[in-house]
This record gives sequence, C-alpha cells and structure tokens, in this order.
Amino acid sequence: MAQDNGIALDYLADCIYDAVLWQPGAVRPANLVGSLPGDLRVSVGLLRKHLASDDRFVEVNGRYDIAERDALALRPFGGVITALLRGYGRPMSAPLLARALARIRGGSPSGARKLLDEFVSGRDTVMDIEGHVILEDWLLRVQGETDEEMLFYNGLQGDENLQRLWDGCKRRKVRKRNPVNTAASILESFKEPIDVVQLALLTWSLHPQGFDPVEFFGGVVADDQIGFVHGPRCVTDRLLAAATRQLHKLSEKATAKDEVLPPAELAALLAEDPPEGTVDYLKEDDADNVLEIVSNARAPIGINELLADVLELKPNARKYKVAAHALRELFDTDLGLTTTSAGYYLARDAVPGWISTVPDELVPEPLDPEEDVLLAVEGLHETLQPAVVDPSWEDVLSGIVFEVEDSQLTRDRLTYPLLYHHHLAGTMAVREIDREFFAGDQPISMLTLRTAEGDSFSVWLNREIGLLLGMSAWYSQSVYPAGAVITIDPTDTPGEFVLGQAARKNAAVAIEAERLAELEELRERVAMRPTTVFELLVRLVGDNRSGIRFDALWSEANAVRRTTRWQIASALSWFKCFDYVGGKTQGWKFVSDRINDGGDEALTEFVIAGQLAEDAEDVDELAELEQPTEE
Repeated sequence: MAQDNGIALDYLADCIYDAVLWQPGAVRPANLVGSLPGDLRVSVGLLRKHLASDDRFVEVNGRYDIAERDALALRPFGGVITALLRGYGRPMSAPLLARALARIRGGSPSGARKLLDEFVSGRDTVMDIEGHVILEDWLLRVQGETDEEMLFYNGLQGDENLQRLWDGCKRRKVRKRNPVNTAASILESFKEPIDVVQLALLTWSLHPQGFDPVEFFGGVVADDQIGFVHGPRCVTDRLLAAATRQLHKLSEKATAKDEVLPPAELAALLAEDPPEGTVDYLKEDDADNVLEIVSNARAPIGINELLADVLELKPNARKYKVAAHALRELFDTDLGLTTTSAGYYLARDAVPGWISTVPDELVPEPLDPEEDVLLAVEGLHETLQPAVVDPSWEDVLSGIVFEVEDSQLTRDRLTYPLLYHHHLAGTMAVREIDREFFAGDQPISMLTLRTAEGDSFSVWLNREIGLLLGMSAWYSQSVYPAGAVITIDPTDTPGEFVLGQAARKNAAVAIEAERLAELEELRERVAMRPTTVFELLVRLVGDNRSGIRFDALWSEANAVRRTTRWQIASALSWFKCFDYVGGKTQGWKFVSDRINDGGDEALTEFVIAGQLAEDAEDVDELAELEQPTEE
C-alpha cells in the first residue's frame, strides 16, 4: 500500500507541475483542481497538503508556484532550460518548454521556441527527441565492453536496487525482439517505476549489439504503453491507471471545503449598487494586504478569492456584499492595476509586453511598389470582391473594414479555421463577428480554456489588436496546422470556455501534409530572399496546373509568407497572366505565355498603390491601410 501511495503521489506531483507551468504565475489550490487531467477528481485538501510538502513548489500568499520561478529569469538562457528540465524531471514537450521560457524570461512563446530550437541544435547537453527536450545525462553512456565498465561509466556501481532488477531480468523471460519492447516487458514484469538510465542499461544487457541510446529513448517516448514520472523514471500505462485509482481513495480522506463565490455570481453582485458602509468597511491593514497581494501576482486575482483567502468571508456572510464592493472601489482607484474581467484584477506591469503587439508571423509583407499592386475593392474580379470583405475570413492587419450584420454574429459556438501563420504564432484572430462572443469591454483579458480531456490553460485576449494569444502548446499537441477547425463553446462561468476541434478539416483552406512540407521548404527559401506577391502567386498558382481556388491559394500563400486576401485578390485581378476559370474549377490558373504582359490598364483607376503609383504618397497610403483599424 505504501508503494501504491508513493507512485500515486508522484504522479499527482507531475500533474500539478504540468498545471502550474500552464499558468503565468502562482495559483490557488482550488483553481488547480480544474487544471488537472479530468479523470483525477482530486480534492483541494489533498492538493494543498501535497503542495506544502513538495519542495518543487513554493507558497506565495496562499497560492503556489514553481520554486524559484522569478530567480530563474536572472539565469542565462541555457541555465533556465536546464533548471526547468531538472524541475520537470522527465521529457518535456518543446512547445510546453517554450511556453514556460516565455513566462519566465518574457517575450512570446513563438519567439522562445525559435531560441529554444537554435539552442538545442547547437548543444550536446540537451537534445530534442521525438519533439521532447531532454538532458543528455538521461541517456545511457555506451562506454566499455563489460558490465562493470558500463556500470562505472554511468555512475551506477554499487546500486543495490539496480542489482536487484538485473538479477531479476536474468531469472525472468523479459527479452523481446527489439529494445523498446524489451523495456516494456521489464516494466510490466516488475510493476514499479524504473529510472530511465537503469532501464536502458537493463535493456542493453539483453541487446548489447548495436544498442543506440538516442534511438532507444526516442522509442520509449513514442511508445503508448510507457509513461514517465519525474526522475525521470519509466512506468507502464497500467501502473499510471492504478495510480489514478489510488488518488481517488487518498482524495476521499483529505476532503476540504473551499467556498468561493462563482465568477458569474460575483459579476452579478458587483453590478448591484454598493450598499451602505462600503466606503469605510476596509481596515487600513486589510487594504494594504490585499493591494500587495494583487500587485505582486502574475495572474489575475478575483475579489471572490481574496474574500475567501484573506478576509475569510464566505458568500453567505452578512458583510460579504459590502466587502466585495469595498475591494472593487479600492482596486478601481489604483492606477497600478488593470481589470481583466468583472471582479478580477492584475498589476499592469505583470501583463506581458508580447501580448500587446502583433507577432511577426502575422504581419503582412509590404508590397513591392514596382512589381506589386493594390486595387480598390470595387476594382477586383467579380468573384473576389465578396471574398475579400467576407467577415468569416477576417484576419489581423487585413487592411479591410468589415461590416457585420446582427445575423452574422457568433453566439452559441465559435468555429474557426486554423491557418498556418496563426499556428506558427500560437494565435487566433478575433474577428468582428466574434467580438460579442468574448463578452467584455476590457482591452486585455485572460481567459480560461478547457479541453474535452479535462485539461485547462490560460490565454490572453487582446481586443485592441484582435488576437487570442498563447495557443502554441495546445496547437502542437494534436491540432493540424493548416485547416483544422477549432471550436469554442461558452460556459456558465464568465471568461471560461470549452476548447475543441471538429472531426473534419475545413476543405477550403486545408493543406495536405505532403504539400505543406513543400511550402515549408519554400518558406525557408523566401525568408532568405525578398519575394513579391506577384512572384509568390506565379509559383503557387503555377504549381496547381488544374487551377486553385482563392481560399486555398490564400492558405498556401500564408504558409510561405504573410499575405492578405486583399493583396492576393489585387494581384489576381490586375496581372494578365492569371486567368479565372469557372465551371467546376471556379479557381485561378497561371498562363505562362502572358507572364510579361503586365497588368490590365482598364483597372488603372482602381490602383491604390504599387504599379503606376506616381509618387510615394500612394505607398504611404498602403502602409496606413495595413495598420490595425481603430474602432
């Protein structure tokens, strides 16, 4: 039983560590419950007890965070990576590591991912195996020819537990046809976690010829029947299932009440008129205490949480309403705080700078004034005019002002087709039709997204630039990067949504994997040499000899470089080498014989910028059009 409890609590600690890494800072134990895998159903009491006893976590004003998160920001980049991997204690997915680096060092997750990839590619101390970053010392050193030499070079001589396992492997029939299957057989035979280096050594002893530690580790990571707990130690999926069941039993013995007014009820309470006595309710010490807590927090804190944790008031308390309004008045008058949703506050300097700017991956490349052209919408091909102003395809920095009718507004469910450039940036465009779906009037908010699997994480909503930011880690898990259909459903809790994806891709913009690989190679080449919209379309339309529809062309173009629908539609309409084909095709073909024929002079009156522009003012006008439209 003691061993069962130990494995269960180790697994719980790893789940907690995952959940806290998804957060921007310290989090309440009660809020952590909802961030754990959906099948755990762990009580707040058990969470609080374990957080307090695990030195990987630190308590901050009743909340818990990763130990030394702030101190890590002062370390060199490589030191932060090593410390995070040590604390995580097992293979860490590259997107999750990049997100954690961004939280600690500042900057965007996409920027951190680029730095991470560069760092890993140039180091021997860390490496990426099957999309997971590991430390080099988690690999078996294949040095020496005898058992004694292997033990020596891996620092395992005299390890009694390893000797017990080694002797057991000699007595049992655990060898299978390949090293990974043998490792799974060893784990299943002993039914206990085994250190990953020790497991590799045991496997090596049964497959000594040509044993490759990197290939072995990659095979273990990719095997669905093998999991990891911190150490890193390997376990079977059956053992993890048993650990989950044991956690349910432990949870029942550590129940705790954690009464906090739900956010929806808090918003309704704060919408009422302040009761008498609100102004003088807070004592000076209480006011200073709650201001210090909110000012030092790195994630939004709700008035309901402070009432429960600091003022120790339950929702049914007689003075609860007075206290809630008193806190709101205190926070609303503090210039150092910002409101992220009704009743929730965050220090202004805690809002990361990267959420206030459009990521580079989403910024359209400027037109070449000598080779490209931008036409007024009225001058576009008749099939392209409605396509460019269609609000369902609105994108950031599109240059178009979208007019939306009430019947087009997103209400019950948001459905969003993922484009490759948003996958790279870890973002979603918040279209005009979606503005009411994300209710609220604050420029910046933090939302909670929950997946069907029971996981949850926080993302930033910037209404001013029209972006949802911080999606990278989820995108990288199982979301197809070019054409996946993302769904978001509201819940009864303000600022909380259920995130998922439809079974089918959006056929209009989906790019098959083989074609996407070609476009990624083209993206790398284009990044090294400036490319005009005209040159890009000649290549892409020319690749599709049977014709390509406009939406598909827009999707492909943005897999190579950020290009707006307006820019693409202008080039297709203007240049004579692009020909529209109706019928079943309803798309565009490239006519190679007309590549030097230039543009359609009949459209000259519609030219806004680019070819035929007489002075730089037309180019300046284009630059202004490509800035965010202020409402």
